[in-house]
Amino acid sequence: SYTMLVCSLFYNVMWAVVFGVSVTVNYWFVLTLTCGAILGGFIGTSLSIKGGEVFVKKAFTVSCLTLGVLL
Repeated sequence: SYTMLVCSLFYNVMWAVVFGVSVTVNYWFVLTLTCGAILGGFIGTSLSIKGGEVFVKKAFTVSCLTLGVLL
């Protein structure tokens, strides 16, 4: 639930800091990726809270099947 949102926010900020310090990067690219990851984590967490366990199982199944087909 909200723990997932906090963890998602924390991990995304941390990888952006580590990545930004480690190598020469295009900071607009990092900003875009970070905002997208935080927004995606927020939307995913909100949907999982509203949709419940059944929704999460269905979404996970669809995403796994999609990745399996694409890979």
